[in-house]
Amino acid sequence: MAATGITDAKLIKMVRDSGHAFGLAILATSKREKLSFALALALVEQESNFQNIFGCDEGAPFCHQQVAVHPPAPAPAAGLPGAAVTIR
Repeated sequence: MAATGITDAKLIKMVRDSGHAFGLAILATSKREKLSFALALALVEQESNFQNIFGCDEGAPFCHQQVAVHPPAPAPAAGLPGAAVTIR
């Protein structure tokens, strides 16, 4: 990126100035996974709209819950998947 004059700080500022959070984490993850930053941003926008929430597929027991430090309560019925926080 040095050849284009775009620095990591400029990329993170661009995300922040657009009103979105998690720019630093998205940039670090995109580098670690060898994914373009633009694609990483598009995936985050599509999947969560830049909100740190659990997703919600049709019929899922936990929908659009804020991510918490502590795991949520167990699933309401036996056999249903629970949700957990993933930290890398």
